[in-house]
Amino acid sequence: MARTTIASQQFPLAGPSPGVYGASYYPNLPLGAGSANLTMSAADTVNSNYTAIVEGKTVLLAYNSHTTSTFTLTINSVSNVNQRTGDITNYALAALTAAMFGPFNAAGWNQSAPAGLYFNGTSTNIQFACLQLP
Repeated sequence: MARTTIASQQFPLAGPSPGVYGASYYPNLPLGAGSANLTMSAADTVNSNYTAIVEGKTVLLAYNSHTTSTFTLTINSVSNVNQRTGDITNYALAALTAAMFGPFNAAGWNQSAPAGLYFNGTSTNIQFACLQLP
């Protein structure tokens, strides 16, 4: 089965073009309504999720939206130059809590077919957002 993509979101900063940040990180003023909102996507508990990795700039946010139950998430690594992996497995998120992971580098994290960071949650109550740092 194909993994479900969660696209990276970018900070609403000014630059020569969207996603390209200059030396001065000033927001476009005034910020338009909704331009700084964060979109969370439910975990795909059947197919899992992935996002493209931008070297050293990809951050994964996770939030458990359930009011009483704890659920877990896993982030899959790949072997590094020393043939070691560093999976983040069964990371428990208590009810109504959030966690952040990264930034991720391609070495050690970039999977293939499709290329990117692989992660999954044990419930659709786990909500993910991927951010691209400037």
